Amino acid sequence: MEGHATRCGAMLGVVAMALATLLGLTLRSQAFAQVTSAFPSTLPRATITSDETAAARAPDSAIDDEVAPAGSNSPTTTRSTGRHHASGSSEAIYTAAVEPTHAMLKLKKDSPVYANPESSSPTVERVHAGKFINVTGSTHYYVQVKLKGGSTGYVPLSAVDLAHPQDKIMRLSTDAAVLSQPNRYGKRLSEVHQGHDVHVIGVSMNYMKIRMKSGLEGYIPMTAAE
Repeated sequence: MEGHATRCGAMLGVVAMALATLLGLTLRSQAFAQVTSAFPSTLPRATITSDETAAARAPDSAIDDEVAPAGSNSPTTTRSTGRHHASGSSEAIYTAAVEPTHAMLKLKKDSPVYANPESSSPTVERVHAGKFINVTGSTHYYVQVKLKGGSTGYVPLSAVDLAHPQDKIMRLSTDAAVLSQPNRYGKRLSEVHQGHDVHVIGVSMNYMKIRMKSGLEGYIPMTAAE
């Protein structure tokens, strides 16, 4: 009887050890499954880039424009982002230079006085044929005038009697271009040369109106004649 009991106890011990081993394997399997489920089965591909490549791929908002300080004379400098940014429209501003002069010229027809030397600008007032206007400068198509109230405006050249009549012979002290109108914006028609005489038929602001032997009429600077 005792031998039988001993054999039963040994068998129970072996079964217990087998159950313990099986339980341990099950627990390890579950733990490994939990750990591996926390990671994706396929890792994403990674790319190593240089600093320049990263900057090129950065959005525009990540790159600041370098702008000259307000009020400085330096041109505005912008760091290129490779894209064009739309800008809002702004009102055009006339920036052409005015050739200074001083003359009292007679109006040959009624005309508006514009705020700027362009017909699309506001009208300051109107002036009338037969009146004299105080001309302080000229542009390609307009004379600059100073009005009685002190403001400045622009009258079309076509509305003004540009030349006061003259009739005299003058000798040239230097070569000069003959221009189609009495300012530097005139078209070059011909040329006269130092030491030659010219027939002056009018005076207009800082210019003389001459008539050449060919019959051509144009303007030369007053400084070109003695």
